[in-house]
Amino acid sequence: MEMSKGKQELILKDSKEGLVMIQSTAKGMHIQTSKEKNVNLKSTQPRFLAGPFSVPTPFTEDEKKLILYLFDDKLAEMYGLDVVVRTEYSSITRSSMRSLLPRAWIDGDIITMYAEYKTIEEAQKDITSPRCWFLPSYYSQVVLGDSGDLNPYRRASRFQERYMPQLETCEKIYVPVHCEAHWYMLVIDILRQTADIWDSLESLSQREKMINQSLTILASLDFLLLREARLRFGSNFNFLHFQLGRQTGLPQQPNDFDCGYYTLKYMDNPSIVADQSYQHDSDYARILLALYLAQSPLNDIRHKLMQDASNGYGKCGAADSQRAPCKQTSELRKAARNINLNQTPSEALLKTLL
Repeated sequence: MEMSKGKQELILKDSKEGLVMIQSTAKGMHIQTSKEKNVNLKSTQPRFLAGPFSVPTPFTEDEKKLILYLFDDKLAEMYGLDVVVRTEYSSITRSSMRSLLPRAWIDGDIITMYAEYKTIEEAQKDITSPRCWFLPSYYSQVVLGDSGDLNPYRRASRFQERYMPQLETCEKIYVPVHCEAHWYMLVIDILRQTADIWDSLESLSQREKMINQSLTILASLDFLLLREARLRFGSNFNFLHFQLGRQTGLPQQPNDFDCGYYTLKYMDNPSIVADQSYQHDSDYARILLALYLAQSPLNDIRHKLMQDASNGYGKCGAADSQRAPCKQTSELRKAARNINLNQTPSEALLKTLL
């Protein structure tokens, strides 16, 4: 590919690994420029194409096969409902995984699986006293939906056993929330009795709605946990009385489609996307996330997934055996279907939860 005379030339070359490296023949290289503070400027550095992703470093042969397998267009068209990541409580289909493609809006199932991994890792630290709860994305969708039916989430339910264990040791609760085609995180600090909105794309026009949503979520926790909370923290304890605020100084995403990535990474401690020095490389961040979810030992079907990818996509039709729903799917997630995500929580719902 040749640019106009007097300007630098860019050449695309096939590498031995089957990737494509973008290489400059002029003085230095300048693929992308931006005045945004948190964009990773791709200058002076070669880029490699791995499937639809442009990344700064090449991948191993096995990783390349897995990337191509996960994001193959034909397989997605024929087997979009096949499960590619599974735990006991959550799953990601091939179609949901494709929400990690460049410039796509990240699906709630991706955020839920990340929360599931964090939940498992937290329990592995100390199964008797997890310090943080990481709620799946569909919890806030149910709370903010038309029905607001929280009965499936009451104490002794499978949901609370998984995501809300041991309130007496819990210090923070992470709740991913969807607002007008945008994801943000509500971080609830029980010890400080605060609830902070972590938002990677702040908007004054959405601030009031986010406040209403956050108050409704706090009220839902009172509905589910108030009796237990007051036994543990005193008779005056109320989640709804927590000081509501916004986390200031957060790096802002350099585009309008990576809010889901920032939201799920807020669950990390420390969170790299909350550091002022963070430089965002969207393609690289997404492909690393996809590989992490697929290759993790927490993925119950990772061995079959890797084998199918290694065998030239394996017997794609055989993936039907992975279509059985997770144990929680039919019982706990059906309330999240057909929810109007743009609905502002009503005062009536808030009173019902109280």
